[in-house]
Amino acid sequence: MSKALILNFAAFDSNKPGKEKKSFYKFDMFDVETKQLLNIFTEQQYCGIPDGEIPSATECRSGFPKIAEVDFNFNQYTDSEGKVRYSPRVNAILSWKTVDLKKL
Repeated sequence: MSKALILNFAAFDSNKPGKEKKSFYKFDMFDVETKQLLNIFTEQQYCGIPDGEIPSATECRSGFPKIAEVDFNFNQYTDSEGKVRYSPRVNAILSWKTVDLKKL
């Protein structure tokens, strides 16, 4: 579990014709412990959020940044060129609350 600052948040559905509908989250997260800025793009089914309630579009625009407790790790994979790469994977946002950046 790590402490992170979630700078923004968006929830949306894919709309590619002929493809199965999928729902996604996209957000920028600053990991407080490692001081890394991470861009997260994940399917909703793989990332839990507090109370399971997806913020409305208005809440996404005006309710962030939020300080959060997150369960995440780095996954290792091999790209199409055979190189080993690592990508951040957020398994769950365990809790979050609005924060005033001026007070950090």
